[in-house]
Amino acid sequence: GAGYRANFQDNFVVNAHGGINNSKYLSAGIGLGLQIAKMELVVDYAYVNEPSVIFGQSHRVGLSLNGL
Repeated sequence: GAGYRANFQDNFVVNAHGGINNSKYLSAGIGLGLQIAKMELVVDYAYVNEPSVIFGQSHRVGLSLNGL
């Protein structure tokens, strides 16, 4: 995995991260975050391949809002 965080001003930050896991089954994910003052919004996406479960391939999306 890898990530990058850019501080444009003291109260404006953008970060991005991603990764791939191929230990047993392929899974990959990316994420993007935006922070303004103390509020942070992060959106994550992952593709997961697990053939041993009912839904073998799935897409997972996460949304986080921090700093309320």
